[in-house]
Amino acid sequence: MNLEVVEKRLLGMDNEIHMLLQYIYKQKKRDAQVEIKEYENLKKTISKHLKEPIDPTAEIRVMREKKYLI
Repeated sequence: MNLEVVEKRLLGMDNEIHMLLQYIYKQKKRDAQVEIKEYENLKKTISKHLKEPIDPTAEIRVMREKKYLI
């Protein structure tokens, strides 16, 4: 195998790796955007149904009671 063939193969592999990394980057970016959108929707839903401010200590106490009842 001569040097030119090896160089062409390496360049081809480099190009494929670059395209694969771009695909992964774009996919992660899309996934993050979806998660942010879901989080924003959840915040909106909670704020619509929330009639009074939540007391964090009381909520934590209720969560612990439920956890220990199981």
